[in-house]
Amino acid sequence: MEINKIKQSIKSYSEGFIKSWELFFKSGLYVYAGATTLYLIVSLFPFILMVLIFIQMLPGFTVENVIELFDLILPDVESMHTMIEYVVTTLRVHASGIILSVSIVFTLWSASAGISSLQAGLVQMRESNRPWVMHKIIAIIFTVGAISFIPLAIVLTFFGKAIVEFVNTTPALSPIASFANFFYGERLIIVLIVGLILHIVIYMYLPGGKATLKSVLPGSIVSTVFIMLTTRLFSIIIVYFNRSAAIYGQLSSVFFMVIWIRILICIIYYGACINRTYELRSLSKTVK
Repeated sequence: MEINKIKQSIKSYSEGFIKSWELFFKSGLYVYAGATTLYLIVSLFPFILMVLIFIQMLPGFTVENVIELFDLILPDVESMHTMIEYVVTTLRVHASGIILSVSIVFTLWSASAGISSLQAGLVQMRESNRPWVMHKIIAIIFTVGAISFIPLAIVLTFFGKAIVEFVNTTPALSPIASFANFFYGERLIIVLIVGLILHIVIYMYLPGGKATLKSVLPGSIVSTVFIMLTTRLFSIIIVYFNRSAAIYGQLSSVFFMVIWIRILICIIYYGACINRTYELRSLSKTVK
C-alpha cells in the first residue's frame, strides 16, 4: 500500500514538472530570460561601482572583501573570477563621490530595467491588476535591495568570523563551539536558506497579484536547489570542456558569464511555472 502511494506521488510530481516545462516554452519565457540577461549584464559595472563606494564607507572593510564574496557566489571558473577581480580593482580607482550620483541614476535605470524584464515574465504566470507605475516602483525597490545585499553579506560574513572566534576563545561557551564551527563551516546551508528566502520574496511580491507562502513554496524550493546544482555543474563542465576559451580568448569570461546568468534566469522562470502549475491543480481539485 505504501509503495503504491510512493509511486503515485512520484508520478504526480513528474507530471507537474513536465507540465511546468511545457508551460515555460508555451509562455515564451526563454525570450524574457534573454532580455533580462542583457539588462543585468549592462548594469553589472555601475552595480559593482556603487557597492565599492558603500564598502569604502564601512570602517574595517576593503575591496578584497568584495572580491572574496564574488568568489563564493560565482561558479568555480577561473576566467570568470579573474574578470570580476579585474573589474573590481579597476573600478576602485573611480569610486568617488562625483561618480556616485551618475552611478545611482544609471544603475537604477539599467538594473531596474532588468528587474522589470524579469517582472514582465513572472506576470505571465500570475494575473495582476497592479498599474505600470507600481510595477516600476517595485522593480526599483528590488534593485536597491540587490545593491544593498552585497555590503550586508560582507558585514554578516565578517561578524560571523568574529563570533566564531569569540566562541572558540571563550571557555564558558565551549559547549556550543563545535556547533558554531559546523554551522559557519557548512556555508552551503546558509546559502540554501538565503536563496530560498530570496526566491519566496521574488515570487510573492515582484509580479503582484494574490500569492501565499504555500503557493510559491514549491517553485522556490525547486529553483533554489536547481540554481545550486547548476552552478556546481557549470563549474565542472567549463573546466573539462574549456575549448571555447581558445576560440573566444579573453572574451571567454564574458561568454561564460552571459551563459550562466541566462541559465539562472531560466530556472527562476521555471520555478514560477511550477508554482502556476500547482496553483491550477489546486483550483481544479477545489472545483471538483
